[in-house]
Amino acid sequence: MTQGVRPALQHVASNKPQLLEPSLSQLCEYLAIASTAGQTMEVLLRLAENKPHLLADCIGKVKKAAETYPNTVCLAAQVVTAVGRLSQDKAQEALNFVLEQLGKAERGSQGTLLREATLLCSSYPVLFTEKMLAEVRKNRIMPTIKLIKPLLE
Repeated sequence: MTQGVRPALQHVASNKPQLLEPSLSQLCEYLAIASTAGQTMEVLLRLAENKPHLLADCIGKVKKAAETYPNTVCLAAQVVTAVGRLSQDKAQEALNFVLEQLGKAERGSQGTLLREATLLCSSYPVLFTEKMLAEVRKNRIMPTIKLIKPLLE
């Protein structure tokens, strides 16, 4: 994906996302290429912000890209969270992914991952469980949880 194509695709994803729908499977193929995974994830994020239901079938590829290319984990978490907000089941799946990544993430990525977990729990408070707190505690991020918990109450 060349530098000129990415901004054009981001613009389309933001303003006319339905135009990308027929090409989503081809677009997702770029997630498997190191040099284009991040750029593709940025386009998918713009799409997810506007029409998250279009990406429901792409989530597996988004997760795989995050596993393969850890530098895309924050973008992947944002895409997965946007799709997760469609339903409680998808939100639980997204939260599981975010918490799993939290355990592996570098310190600089943890804030973004916690923000995504907070968004999911704000959309579906039933997800804010002791199990979720235990997962966060396991990663020694309790000062942040003290800030997040009042937002969810």
